[in-house]
Amino acid sequence: MKSIAVLSLLAVGASFGLSASLVGSTSYGGHVYELWETGTNDYFAQDAFALSVSGRYLATLTSAGESAAAGALLASSGIGEANVGGYQVDNSGTASDGWAWGTGEGWAYTNWNGGEPNDYSGKDERVLELYSDGSWNDEGASVLSSYAVTEAVPEPATMAALALGLAGAARKRSKKA
Repeated sequence: MKSIAVLSLLAVGASFGLSASLVGSTSYGGHVYELWETGTNDYFAQDAFALSVSGRYLATLTSAGESAAAGALLASSGIGEANVGGYQVDNSGTASDGWAWGTGEGWAYTNWNGGEPNDYSGKDERVLELYSDGSWNDEGASVLSSYAVTEAVPEPATMAALALGLAGAARKRSKKA
């Protein structure tokens, strides 16, 4: 089943001109985080790729545990940084104003690296980069990593169907024995 999902994701990546490959995955708090080498460092192309894959999006990190889990995924893969789903809606204020998650979830928790956000390269630093220690950096949309962390959260109906299917398979297997 996982190989079918990976093949379909690769096909979707190809439709966006990306040669995406799955590097690794982890789970935390019912969320599944996947690290992808996307073949591009363009945040918006990575966002479009993630959104084109059913049930996935660039990761939202709304707690210390989520940031740590996604950062540990990077560290265990030997990757220093990757893009996640935060962006600055309006950069007319300070570097810390106007940040949001692409999913619309509330922007309450932050884990900025020391001295961040800083608009180091000017007002162009409007997207969020995750470091392997779980801390965050504001970065320009075209100078980010070619790695992206996506998130998949199964819908309750999908989880119920999966549970029923597994229960049915277990029951069928026990009758054969």
